[in-house]
Amino acid sequence: MKPSEKSACEHGTEWAFCLFRPLLKDLHLQSLENRTYIRTSQKKYGLVRHNMGRCVIVALRYKFSNKNDKGVFVWTYDKKHDFYLLYIVINDNLYKGGISHEDCVKRKIVTTHEFTHCSAAMLSLSRIATLQLIESLQKSMRKNVDVIQSVDIDSVMSEFKKEIKSKSKAEKSDLSFRKFDDEHFRTGYEGFEGSYYDLNTNLLFSKQLFEEFFDKQSRQDFKECIKNKEPAEAVALLTEAAETVINEKSLDRRFVVNRIQTDFLPQYLAEAAKYVKANK
Repeated sequence: MKPSEKSACEHGTEWAFCLFRPLLKDLHLQSLENRTYIRTSQKKYGLVRHNMGRCVIVALRYKFSNKNDKGVFVWTYDKKHDFYLLYIVINDNLYKGGISHEDCVKRKIVTTHEFTHCSAAMLSLSRIATLQLIESLQKSMRKNVDVIQSVDIDSVMSEFKKEIKSKSKAEKSDLSFRKFDDEHFRTGYEGFEGSYYDLNTNLLFSKQLFEEFFDKQSRQDFKECIKNKEPAEAVALLTEAAETVINEKSLDRRFVVNRIQTDFLPQYLAEAAKYVKANK
């Protein structure tokens, strides 16, 4: 069986990231205009082959009655036309006057969070064929409609440093302890073996995104610096790329630095070590 012929449940986090990232980019949620924006998946992104062609995403800004509510994801099924409407709703106040870096970071967190919920729903809907299961999934998700609030945004970036899967009853009732781990996004219907925590993290800031700034030439220069025993120059290359991606992609500085140090740098150092050994 070819990789493209596998069912969604046989794919992991990296597959989901590659599948959904182009869709997220095209939704332009960071600069969403104050009107309904519809993106159908009928003919794009390779979603049809995974039985997601009936999903239509509706992204819109809405004035929440509670100004602390920042975003929500909900969906409905159109029985007559047999398609799903998936709504990503973002509080209008996140866009009004929100031009500072901190405002943009918060907007990025909220929009990516709701898109991860949307991805989980699409993976679930790709496996459901009967009306009974559709209604069952919808009922289940409505019981757990998640409205991300200000307190979540203020603490979520530090919580990305580790995934916490076991939470006490007290923690679940205290929003300041919310951990957006895999369980938070999982519907139970998708059969998806990847990690939604990792998917959400990568949709925010992936190695692929970083290398749009720390490009092939920069990585080669980094190897040369290691080869020539110039660690300060090597660090400067990483720092320049990090500063650019933080500013241009509206990302939290601590989050980016932690991701680079923990997840990306060991790989670059390993590649540099091989390069040095091969060019002695």
